[in-house]
Amino acid sequence: MAKLTWYGDRIAARTEAAAVLGTDATMSACVTGAKTDHPWRNRTGYLEGSTRIIEPATAKDDKVSGRWGSVANYALFLEIGTSRPDSGFPRADVRAAAAGGNMNEIGPPSDPALMVPRPFLRPQADIEYKLHRARVGAAFRGEDLP
Repeated sequence: MAKLTWYGDRIAARTEAAAVLGTDATMSACVTGAKTDHPWRNRTGYLEGSTRIIEPATAKDDKVSGRWGSVANYALFLEIGTSRPDSGFPRADVRAAAAGGNMNEIGPPSDPALMVPRPFLRPQADIEYKLHRARVGAAFRGEDLP
């Protein structure tokens, strides 16, 4: 009779580690792109310097998550555009809160005399998130990450 040795726990741990590594690599690529490829003119360096991995990837309850972006208080205004406080139109933070933070649900600003959007985070997510699966797979196989 043939003997079967099951390494399920090892495979699960390896998969989780690859997912963490691939997620960190994807967030890092997003940060690098957002700092170097943006539609606004850098004047002080603060916004670029504040763009970073905010929470490194971690695994918990069979989920891997991390957070990246900018901690500058005006980053959202640049990303989605905003209205003047006295305009009577909702500002960027109000529109983001109404959408529950889901960037896909945040509509364009309605104030015609607003600060137009100059997105720098979302375009990088659109580019780099497509590579996430390949990065996790490469990490699992012990290969260089794309």
